[in-house]
Amino acid sequence: MLRRLQDRNVHVLIATGRMPFDVLRIVSELGIRTFNEYAICSNGSQIISLETGQLVWRKRLPWDSILQVAQYCQDNDLCLECYVPYAVLQSKFRHLLESDAYPDGQIFLVATQDNEQHRAHAVMTRLPSLIVTREEFLRILSEDVPTKLLIPGPATESPQKKRDLIARLDAGQCRVCITKPIFTEVMPRGVSKGAALAWVCANKYSADPADVVAVGDAPNDIELLQAAGRGYAVRNATCPELLAAADEHLERTNREDAVAHLIARWVGEE
Repeated sequence: MLRRLQDRNVHVLIATGRMPFDVLRIVSELGIRTFNEYAICSNGSQIISLETGQLVWRKRLPWDSILQVAQYCQDNDLCLECYVPYAVLQSKFRHLLESDAYPDGQIFLVATQDNEQHRAHAVMTRLPSLIVTREEFLRILSEDVPTKLLIPGPATESPQKKRDLIARLDAGQCRVCITKPIFTEVMPRGVSKGAALAWVCANKYSADPADVVAVGDAPNDIELLQAAGRGYAVRNATCPELLAAADEHLERTNREDAVAHLIARWVGEE
């Protein structure tokens, strides 16, 4: 269905919380054309060219914010994670690795705790895991300052604890977003999928975001739907702010191919 849109000269812009390496894999599996297409990654803190795989824009976390988040996680016995390229580890942190037998371009999921949520995240991302101390974690990040940090937590974690975490961290130079029941993500302030959409429209396609149609299912899609000319929420979306931002609520869920059926409606096949 996405290829059918492209056949009609419609650009397909992937906007996701996933990192560039994961987006490129998914795009390859989807089989969509990459020529002249961009993708919004890391909830808007990175934008890549699908044609070349190269980064075209990013915004890194301020170092003071990283220290604040690391201290908060230590004080509250929380795991802190970050994606780190093998090249960074190989250059100065080889002693932390069990082996050197990793391909160029390999990404590690580096964490400060080896808990159930971290292990589940490593399985989901298909990445090798590296557990380090808080001090080692910060030294690694100082070599390649990230665009976002992740705090995995149990899905049963109380709403009050999440609100407290957001109130403490979502200030100053960072922004906190609950992207899934088990993931809290910390990004630079001003970063969102909506802001990234505006950047792509202005700098790549010379287009107006009002001409964009967007579909979302989670809190990290709120700004995207607000920025787009028309926004849709899938049936499994539960975030009140997302539902309020949507112009229409679809009758199907993600697993019921809501986007494919929406595209079929547009091209007159449903």
